[in-house]
Amino acid sequence: ADPAIPPCPCVGKRRPGACGGLSCSIFTQRKPLADMGGIMTTTNKSDTVEQEGPISIRLLADHYRRAASLLRESGQRGSPMSWAPFRLVAVHAIELYLTAFLLHRGMSADEVRQQMGHHLGKRADAARAAGLILRQRTYEHLVSLSSSKEYRVSRYEPSGLYTASELNRLTATLDEVTHKTALASAAFPSAVVG
Repeated sequence: ADPAIPPCPCVGKRRPGACGGLSCSIFTQRKPLADMGGIMTTTNKSDTVEQEGPISIRLLADHYRRAASLLRESGQRGSPMSWAPFRLVAVHAIELYLTAFLLHRGMSADEVRQQMGHHLGKRADAARAAGLILRQRTYEHLVSLSSSKEYRVSRYEPSGLYTASELNRLTATLDEVTHKTALASAAFPSAVVG
């Protein structure tokens, strides 16, 4: 266990993962990559997502989520720019979790890329259609992240950070997407190394 993250309230309970938090034991279990299985390989190096498969994309999302957790600790009250790295990495983790879910449910990487680009609202719509059940507030936040272009604002537009979504809302969205995509795709492993 990482001493920087408080223990999960689910530890020792009947339903690990019920809290859905960043420190939840269901998401912080360490497993060697060799035990993960299901990693697809092809000889076509041009399509990385297709080559890696949904399990590898999920594992990558886990690492971005872990990085977001660490970056959140470095933000400073009254300094919106200090939160930009957290925002950028959290939004990217959300995108990867939704992508892994959609790949797991049968969409091809080309479909995800061509139909959705980096639009989280479109990914949320497709994930809902594929069986992912998100709270309405979380779904609406995913749509607003795309319409407000928070990913781009976090990278290039410091003045836009003053009107970006609330940090608690972004954290809650990341937690829920992490948790619900894991539950909906129970075959997915989750390993975060620290």
